Amino acid sequence: MISLLAQRHQDIQTKTDKLDSLGKQIGININVNKTKVMRIRAKTEQPVTDNNCAFEEVD
Repeated sequence: MISLLAQRHQDIQTKTDKLDSLGKQIGININVNKTKVMRIRAKTEQPVTDNNCAFEEVD
């Protein structure tokens, strides 16, 4: 399991994109069906995505 933490949407999206890029270099992919997003006091509802697929949001 890998957890990414950020205070801003832009930062978590950047980290997700970087993880996806680095993962592809070693032959692993982010499973969009297993990946979840938890927001705490979020200022935006913009989805976090990988290859234009939004991750499921949980409480």
